[in-house]
Amino acid sequence: MQRSRISVVSMRRSWFSVLGLWHSRVRGDDMKYLLGHALLILSLLALALPAQALVGVRASSTASSVASGVTFVGNGTPVVGSIGIPLLGIGSLTPPLPGGIQTGDLLVCMIESHDDYAHAISASTPGWTTRYSLSFPGGILGLLAPPHRASMFFKIATSAAEPAPVILRGGLLSLLSLNSAVARCSAFRGVDTGTPFDIASASAGDDSADLTIETGTTASNVTRDTMLLLSAHLNNDPATTSVTTAGGLSWTQAHHTTVNAVLDLGLALDDAMISLFYAQKSPTAAVGPLVVSANAQTGISHGVLSSLRPAPAVLTLNRPTGTQSGDVLLATLAVTKDYLTITPPSGWSLVRQVTQSAGNASQLYTYLRVAGGSEPVSYNWTFSGGAHVGLVGSLTALTGVDVTAPVVDAEAGAATVSDVSHTAPSVSASRASHALFTAHAYSSAASWTAPGGMTELTDVASTTLGSNDGISLSTHLESRFLSGASGTRTATASAAADTGAAQSIILRSASLFDHIRIEHDGSALTCAAEPVVVKACADPACTTLYTSGTVTGNLIWTGVPNGIIPFTINPSLPGSGQTVVNVSVTTVQAIILGSSNVFPLPGNVGDCLNISNGSASCQLQFTNTGFLFSTIPNQIAGVNSASITMQAVRTDNNTGVCSTLFSGNRVVEMAAQCMNPTTCAGQAVSINGVPIAGSPASSIAGYTPVSLSFGANSTASFIQRYPDVGSIRLSARYALEPGVFVSGSSNNYVVRPYDLRIVDIAATASAAANPGAANASGPAFVAAGDGSTAVSQFSLSVAAAAYSDNAPGYTVAPNFGRELVPEGVLLSHALIADADLLNPGTLFNASLPGSSFVGGVVRPTSLGWNEVGIMQLVAGIADGDYLGAGPAALATPSGNIGRFYPAGFRRLSSDVTPACSAVADFTYMGQGFNVAATLQAVAAGSSQSVTQNYRGAYAKGQVLLAAEHADNGIDLSSRLTVPTSSWLAGVYTLNGTAQFARPLSASPDASWGPYDNLLLGVRVADSDGAVLDGLNMNPATAATCSTCNHQLLDSTPMRMRLGRLRLQNAYGSELLPLPVPLEAQYWNGSLYATNTLDSCTTLAASQVAMGNYQGSLAACETSVSTAGLLQSGRINLTLSRPGPGNGGSVDLSLNAGVAASGNSCIAGAATTATAAGFGWFGVNPGARATFGLRRSPLIYLRENF
Repeated sequence: MQRSRISVVSMRRSWFSVLGLWHSRVRGDDMKYLLGHALLILSLLALALPAQALVGVRASSTASSVASGVTFVGNGTPVVGSIGIPLLGIGSLTPPLPGGIQTGDLLVCMIESHDDYAHAISASTPGWTTRYSLSFPGGILGLLAPPHRASMFFKIATSAAEPAPVILRGGLLSLLSLNSAVARCSAFRGVDTGTPFDIASASAGDDSADLTIETGTTASNVTRDTMLLLSAHLNNDPATTSVTTAGGLSWTQAHHTTVNAVLDLGLALDDAMISLFYAQKSPTAAVGPLVVSANAQTGISHGVLSSLRPAPAVLTLNRPTGTQSGDVLLATLAVTKDYLTITPPSGWSLVRQVTQSAGNASQLYTYLRVAGGSEPVSYNWTFSGGAHVGLVGSLTALTGVDVTAPVVDAEAGAATVSDVSHTAPSVSASRASHALFTAHAYSSAASWTAPGGMTELTDVASTTLGSNDGISLSTHLESRFLSGASGTRTATASAAADTGAAQSIILRSASLFDHIRIEHDGSALTCAAEPVVVKACADPACTTLYTSGTVTGNLIWTGVPNGIIPFTINPSLPGSGQTVVNVSVTTVQAIILGSSNVFPLPGNVGDCLNISNGSASCQLQFTNTGFLFSTIPNQIAGVNSASITMQAVRTDNNTGVCSTLFSGNRVVEMAAQCMNPTTCAGQAVSINGVPIAGSPASSIAGYTPVSLSFGANSTASFIQRYPDVGSIRLSARYALEPGVFVSGSSNNYVVRPYDLRIVDIAATASAAANPGAANASGPAFVAAGDGSTAVSQFSLSVAAAAYSDNAPGYTVAPNFGRELVPEGVLLSHALIADADLLNPGTLFNASLPGSSFVGGVVRPTSLGWNEVGIMQLVAGIADGDYLGAGPAALATPSGNIGRFYPAGFRRLSSDVTPACSAVADFTYMGQGFNVAATLQAVAAGSSQSVTQNYRGAYAKGQVLLAAEHADNGIDLSSRLTVPTSSWLAGVYTLNGTAQFARPLSASPDASWGPYDNLLLGVRVADSDGAVLDGLNMNPATAATCSTCNHQLLDSTPMRMRLGRLRLQNAYGSELLPLPVPLEAQYWNGSLYATNTLDSCTTLAASQVAMGNYQGSLAACETSVSTAGLLQSGRINLTLSRPGPGNGGSVDLSLNAGVAASGNSCIAGAATTATAAGFGWFGVNPGARATFGLRRSPLIYLRENF
């Protein structure tokens, strides 16, 4: 159905075009009102003009280039050499470079020598490359036939102070040939520094003496607009040379240079010549052979053609002043020649390219970019494939452009014929509010006159204005307010006629919303204000409202009198995106509704909707009779309303107020419209228990008769009940006579949910129902996590509920979530009361958008809670305010959900510290060593957050350590004694002394070790099945484990050794101190050996018990005077000298363990011996110390074990 778009806010073109627009778009029954009130429309157009520009210009920049291509810079002075003597170090030439060279210039140096010895560049002047080196060897010693060598070297200059090249030449026989030479360097600018030569050189030689120098034939060029070099070499010295076979090209001689040998006596035995010519060549066709002719002096020769490739032209456009993020940048470039290839900067998109191939050929390009937060100061466009004779560009930053894709609404371009006027084609805009951008270029240098109604942005020429050379460009902008065809736009150049190109581009304005819609029911009373709804529509169909900002404007109407009422659509108020304007008209008439002065400017003209019949008519009929409803407050789904009244009224002819119309029982036709959502979902509004017909917001589909009793004041009362949610509007009509109705409608009122019920809670992966644990002893549900992994996901259903008298006390409200701006649900959670549950954690994916509801129910399947324990959920309206009517009437909690348990455990840190590390790490069996580890109980998900409620009764994981030697599959865990700790806030911190027990067997076996590759591991035994991550050890399996169940505490193996202390008997004079050897030993698998790693054990003199004195030695006549730290497993206990006459023996015993016995003598006094506390050394070692003149009568003693 055609809508009647009459909003004058977007009409700016002209008075007549506006009237024409209204005439073409309004319904026939509205036309009489428009014609009758044309003057009012004209007066309102001033209000219709927007308060702000659609698309603005931030700033522009331009750039130009006169021409590009290869140019000749100049020659250096020549150098010549006669009778080169290489053996004496003078066989080289250093030709000077031309003056005024620049970085990037191509330098070429030619050399001709009257010999055939090699030419080369000295290493002292690097960077030169041989272009060619050609020769004829000549006869014996160079006398029968003169030899000849022709070479060219080239280099790209790296600085303006480039050193001259040193050209080496010569050979052992060069002395006999009297070899003269000549060299000269030239420079060329504008050459491609990456590929200076476009194609291979084409050479030809002549080994018989004549006056012509022939070249070869080149291949076809890759690039157009090259410069062709013709280099001629001759082993004689003619006065002049010229190009006599030119190949259709215009040749210029760069230089002609000769040398006359000083010793050839005028016989031309050792002369030389070089000549260089250049010519511009545009086509790519092959050239050659060409001929250079000498005026005299025949000789052997070579001619070479070389093609110089032009460097790509670069045009730099500066970023317009003040450019900001979100601005649209339009770069337009025009270049002469129709075969050049353009390369834009990164991030620019081509909008339109127009190629003009007739007459003076050219190309016109426009590129687009949306400015970011950090734009470069300039942008470079590169043109390759040839040289230009004019290049211009402009760059404009535009504001207020809709940067959502596509930025360009429409575009077109066309080549234009030779003229001073150049026309950009018409384009069609899909949106009323837009800007038209045009670009006009032609192949002469001129200024421009902008098309009528357009603002000139830029005007730039590549050379002096008025010149027939070069190229010029102008760009223009026009704000437009009507969709459809733009029409053509013609710009005029100030110089003579020439060919060109033009473009048109439509840019959509950055309208925040699409248009204004006015909704009404088509009928109103002259004795009461009529509510009219004004909506800010975000899309053409108005299925979504604009809710991101405030919209202001005027509701206007034509009538007797005309009217205007300001409105404000506030997104923070109920009914976001729309507002209600009460219109009062006191005489019977039909008015035409419209809008004006809307801010911010909408993208399109407004429309109307008659909700009673779905038409797009803006006509609102005011009559003297109708029904007046009392204001219906917001309701609760499924709950009977309070009493609502409806009064049949007429306009009093005298007072103009509403008076009674009739009384008694009447059968009134009633209807209910679903306004938001805009359609009903199968549930009916009941009036006094009678279900009435439901209709969409667009029109009333039907009525249902309802018997009502009207009192003396023409007022009837009724009760409404609606078992669904949304915004509702009631309508009533009564036929006074056939076809003549008393009618009226209520206000729009909101029916909010009775409750949001949470049901059917289950683990997503297994579909197992929520056990609803009461405490930590209850069954497990799912793992803690963020809902991103299956192990932590749980599901439930949230139903928008309407009250019901029947079990379970509610029915589902199927229209929930279908609102114009769908109302969503937000789940919130709370811990149950439990002393161990302290951290509420985070509920993930708790926001349930209204668009996900189907039939009033949503079932999220990836909910997650990143804590351990038990919690409850409550569902609420996401923004706390259902269509402005507040929250659901109830907030019924879900009941207990859980028990949640950790998804796993991770080792945050760990360390194993051996008991001794003085020389190398080791620990004795039975000796304490330090074990430190920090473990965390974590939730599933990328962050693996710590589950802080894993404590007390909820911490069910037991931390266990294991031991294995050399990954041999023998579990040694039973020999470990480890410290214990407990879980606190999800963290288990272990830091204490552990022991590896000494073997139980009395005789040596595998349990005696040694274990020099002992590894310790840790695991968490959790009854809920959570495991430690990073498992890489199984002490019960050999080699790499496939069923790992532990994680290594430390990747560095321990040395675990069975140790003992050994005291040896000692003999000596009573006149001297007596050393008693003591050593620490370990079982090495075969025998006890000295533990050279032990520099940790420290002994005290008081730990040595002394007894069983024999001979003349009495107690404490000798004592232990020296003990201390073992060094490499050994130490001498030193007994003091007992003195003359005190010979005899004493038995020594070291109290290694924790038990002490016997007496010790320290400083000559008897004391009780102390314990060393070295239980890991086993039994106490003993020995005998003997003082006297004789040793033991034994000759040899061996101990067996």
